[in-house]
Formats: sequence, structure tokens, C-alpha cells
Amino acid sequence: NEYDKDALMEKIFRAKLNQHPDLISILKASKDRPLLKVTPDDTYWGTGVDGSGQNKMGELWMKLRSELE
Repeated sequence: NEYDKDALMEKIFRAKLNQHPDLISILKASKDRPLLKVTPDDTYWGTGVDGSGQNKMGELWMKLRSELE
């Protein structure tokens, strides 16, 4: 069962923004600060234990934030 997990997560996050409009103001309030999913055991969605992870979740939130401006 192959799927594009990045595209799926983006759809989920967009739905989350539609269902919880308060998240929009929270994202805007973060301005241009980096958003990090700090987690020691996930180097794909998060930062990993040493900060060298891909932080895909943080990147996705920053992408959506940039669309709100």
C-alpha cells in the first residue's frame, strides 16, 4: 500500500486549519520563526534526538503559514 505521506499529511493539516480557525492566528503569530517538531524518535517528521532530522512536520506548518500571508 504505497501512498504519498507528505501529500496526505498536507491534506490533514489543511483540514485541521479549516476545522480550527484559531490555529491560523497561532501560525500567523509565529511570524517567520522556525517551527520544529522536536521529537527524539522521529527523524522524518521531527528533529530526531540530535536535531539532524528532516523536520517535515515543521516545514509543512511553515509552508501553510506562508500561504496565509
